[in-house]
Amino acid sequence: MTYFELLKEVQEITLTHERLLNRLRVELGRFSRGSNNEELVKDLIEDLRYYRRTYINLTNMISKKGVKFNEVRDELYTLLEYNILISLNNELELLTKISKYVREGRMRLIMLEDVLNDIESVNIILNHLSNAIYSTD
Repeated sequence: MTYFELLKEVQEITLTHERLLNRLRVELGRFSRGSNNEELVKDLIEDLRYYRRTYINLTNMISKKGVKFNEVRDELYTLLEYNILISLNNELELLTKISKYVREGRMRLIMLEDVLNDIESVNIILNHLSNAIYSTD
């Protein structure tokens, strides 16, 4: 893949992930006002897991191969890291809210263990990215 193909893919993934997060945010707002849309929230969480794996795969591809010039690769990798960092912080906020609803017994279709695993996964990625970003500064 060329730099521009990778950049376009990073932008598309980030945009789709952000749209998904916004949709989840809206659905959680509706849920908090009494709407019974728990099944949709559960589906959105599954979609977020897919995008989290996609981010990881794309990051690995950029860091291992694909781009020939180091400065371009580093620039693209940094862009991806910051995009992921922002998106995953937003995702973490929403997962924390979902875990609260599950613990309160307001959401019954979603397993607390699954949400906690998602939170742990997001935290691991965030720690890795933070360390990678700060080690290059």
